[in-house]
Amino acid sequence: MLSSHLPVKVSQISYYRKTELYIKNSGGEFVLFKSADCLIDGDRFSQENHPQLYLARDSRTDAIAELRHEINKNLAERIVSGSLPDIKMALCEIIQEAVNSDPLVNDLSCFPETID
Repeated sequence: MLSSHLPVKVSQISYYRKTELYIKNSGGEFVLFKSADCLIDGDRFSQENHPQLYLARDSRTDAIAELRHEINKNLAERIVSGSLPDIKMALCEIIQEAVNSDPLVNDLSCFPETID
């Protein structure tokens, strides 16, 4: 049986603004951790002891669209800044997210605008 929720990579947490994120409690139930339109500081979250976060399987399509939009926005902001190291870092982050196997996004097909 498929789980009703999908795990979220720590590197993607700060990109989810509209997507609700959940934790699994000791009883195995998913409990809301971050409601829509709240932000989580990804840097702080990745450095601290944190629970595994999940998103609802039925919000997968919207979550992929949000992730893609936020990653492209981040890249555009870095290109506008003109900082070559920042642009290179953004491109490396995109490739790393797209190449690393992930239950949510596991190939480059979700980043056509970025690749173009």
